[in-house]
Amino acid sequence: MKEAIGGTYMLYLMAFFMIIYIFFLAAIMMYAQAYKAKNATIELLERTEEHVTSEQLCSVLMENGANPNSVVVIDRHPTNLGKSYYSVTIYMRLSILPNGIAMNFDIPIGGETKLISDEIIVDAATGDALQISSLC
Repeated sequence: MKEAIGGTYMLYLMAFFMIIYIFFLAAIMMYAQAYKAKNATIELLERTEEHVTSEQLCSVLMENGANPNSVVVIDRHPTNLGKSYYSVTIYMRLSILPNGIAMNFDIPIGGETKLISDEIIVDAATGDALQISSLC
């Protein structure tokens, strides 16, 4: 009888570590999708160098798997050379339990463009935090 109870606890312990492993695997996959969306947004800004519409930004984010609950921030940073660079930050929302019941973590994933000579006009996005679901 003692061995049967010990085997049950071992099974619970193994199930607990499997749940933790699956959680970390899901978090890594969500981080990779947000990183891909951030890189695609930077590529869009560098490629156009003029005018980026909300529809273009939305389509790039959705094509690259951005979570609709994420937030995108695009900031312009002018330099002394007459050029500017843009920083793009996507805040990935990570919920521990379904529907955000327990804890939510906002993990920033950021990057910068190369120096761009002209000011890029982003429709209602420069310097503002945009919820992707409201943008699309």
